[in-house]
Amino acid sequence: MVKAPSWIFEPSDLDNIEDIELYRPGGFHPVHISDTLDSDRYQVVHKLGYGGFSTVWLCRDRHLHQYVAIKILTADESNRPLNREFDMLQQLEQLGVSSNHPGKEYVPLLTRHFQIDGPNGSHRCLVLRAAGPSISTLVQGRSVKGGWMGGDLARGLALQVTQGLAYLHLCGIGHGGSNVLIDITETEFHTWPQNQVYEIFGKPVTNPMRYISHAQSGDSASAPSYVVEPIDFSAVDTKYLDPRIQIIDLGQSFYLDTPPTEGVGTPIDYRAPELIFNEDPSSHSDVWALGCLIFEIRTGQTLFEAYFGNKNEVLTQMVNTLGNLPEPWWSAWDERREDVDKDVNYYRGD
Repeated sequence: MVKAPSWIFEPSDLDNIEDIELYRPGGFHPVHISDTLDSDRYQVVHKLGYGGFSTVWLCRDRHLHQYVAIKILTADESNRPLNREFDMLQQLEQLGVSSNHPGKEYVPLLTRHFQIDGPNGSHRCLVLRAAGPSISTLVQGRSVKGGWMGGDLARGLALQVTQGLAYLHLCGIGHGGSNVLIDITETEFHTWPQNQVYEIFGKPVTNPMRYISHAQSGDSASAPSYVVEPIDFSAVDTKYLDPRIQIIDLGQSFYLDTPPTEGVGTPIDYRAPELIFNEDPSSHSDVWALGCLIFEIRTGQTLFEAYFGNKNEVLTQMVNTLGNLPEPWWSAWDERREDVDKDVNYYRGD
């Protein structure tokens, strides 16, 4: 008999938040706005994002008088013998010293790292350059005034992404994802006081953490008193964004000479056919994702969109756009039943 999951918290009223059930030993570190980290050097100002293994916060560096992004890993992820993202960032830091490749400025730079101890364990914290929204967020959230994006700007962003990916490959690293951010206007940003950050990006939207039962609240130190939604960059005036990109999220990255056999977490919309059919990731699958992203940059539309997260949706759109899949993938597409064939013929006008 399968044991039902033991939920600790009531569902939050907010949608765009991390899995609150991971506020437990081994999980997320509880963070509140205005908290300080690393002997009071960094003060938490807002939230930038989250993932399955981390939360990311906009913080003020009181020593250097600038804003940074601090990625706080879960305790379990922090204490693995090998943390993929941390290892990749360190390698890029070492290789970047002697490189003048133009793509170097578009990959993440680990400026510092430190550990913090909390109620859920010891957490590794990565200090990175603060950046704005992902290209996908801009596509999904709104169109830039006057159309999607001017040709010169779109071409410039596409070139930067291509150069950044080429640099990762030169360093022997595959990205394995599609997460590319647009920078915040750097010359002004670091001079903003906290109230101006809130005026431009909006005040943090919070919601109380509520325990299902009083008995479960005994370990309340494991969770923050409230959760925070990330900045909604779709509502931010584009004049505060800089036409420069930053490839992030190396948690899905891999060494090109030893690709992971368990695959990578490339979103289905950007996944190359070989990844859909459970083959190893490679530089080629990265280039496929790059092509999908460039299409998105130039048109404001997703090339192969999975409305329901179904691989058959994506494969059908690929066939509609590019023709039948080459072998052995065409024959390996077990779910290509009559209804899928009809969809393909319908999309292609057959």
